[in-house]
Amino acid sequence: KDGSNAMDTVSFEVDVIRVPRPKILTNVIQNNYFDAHFDILAIDTSSKTRYLEFMKIQKQIVTFDSIGPYMYRGHWEFETPGSYKLEVKAVALVGDTTTEDFFTVGFANTMGRWSAMSPDGRFHVDGDAGTVIRDQYIILVDSTMFKNGITGSYKLGDEVREFNKPVKI
Repeated sequence: KDGSNAMDTVSFEVDVIRVPRPKILTNVIQNNYFDAHFDILAIDTSSKTRYLEFMKIQKQIVTFDSIGPYMYRGHWEFETPGSYKLEVKAVALVGDTTTEDFFTVGFANTMGRWSAMSPDGRFHVDGDAGTVIRDQYIILVDSTMFKNGITGSYKLGDEVREFNKPVKI
């Protein structure tokens, strides 16, 4: 409407197409033989990522490669046990997504007692002297980190981890 009360109307339709942002799932995998070495996997299950902007552990950049469409792998060597935060930022045409996951790296000592606790504090493992055949790092993660809908499920070590004596869980 203008100053002379002249009016005009225009009608139009807007078709909004929702495009999902990247949905990043991560997993931390311990090397079976070199226990201080870990692979970090990031997979975009929505297939929308144009590139990963960063992968970080404790705010330190992790060098990563693309290993397939929407799949990335980083490598990290741990020097101290503790709880760690993993961050991954994926950029897509419609926006970006940053995910955070947490995991613990414990250290099992052959000559003494050792213990580790999951990042959420709900899962503890304790071992006595002689439980392991050599001093070694052991990863402890909430396995819901990579399987949606499962609660109270944890991953301890790698798939070939064996203990010489029972451990307390």
